[in-house]
Amino acid sequence: MNCDDITSTDPTVFTVQVSVNTLGKPVCTPNPVLVTAANALLVFKLDVDGYEFPASGAVVVSSPGDDFPYPCWQINKHTAALFDAADDQISYDYTVTVVNSTTGERHSVDPAIDNRNTGGD
Repeated sequence: MNCDDITSTDPTVFTVQVSVNTLGKPVCTPNPVLVTAANALLVFKLDVDGYEFPASGAVVVSSPGDDFPYPCWQINKHTAALFDAADDQISYDYTVTVVNSTTGERHSVDPAIDNRNTGGD
């Protein structure tokens, strides 16, 4: 099973598409990402030629609290993942960073994660 199979069938997996605008700045869709299940996996997919996620720090939650106990991890240069316990109903700011594969220049954007788990687990 590949990552696409999981994200299309599992209700605890939320996909964020990352594109890059003409100025090189990343754009996240959806923004905010609405998380409606506890113990969620957020998968960030960058499908843009000439850009990749950095080896570490591709996705950083500004004030993670208990909902984000682990840093994001890179699955490959175009896919990163982040665990969200989603034990609350709070919005979190986060930063997504991409790197120009040719120049090494880094670009970031600050979207939001909107935790709205009402199931209690």
